[in-house]
Amino acid sequence: MDGLKSKAATIPIITNDDDFKAIKGQEYLGIYPYVDKVGGTFFVNFLPRGHERLGKWLYGVAV
Repeated sequence: MDGLKSKAATIPIITNDDDFKAIKGQEYLGIYPYVDKVGGTFFVNFLPRGHERLGKWLYGVAV
């Protein structure tokens, strides 16, 4: 997919601590930024560089 589109991100689905531990062991997930939700807002995280609101990352403007 990332060869066909200009942007790609992962959205980890975590329902408990065991899910979190399993995701941390998947190094290939570190290649892409990941999406997470804080309150009611979604962010794309480019750790360690920072983060940006999902709408701005997708469309270039605050949505």
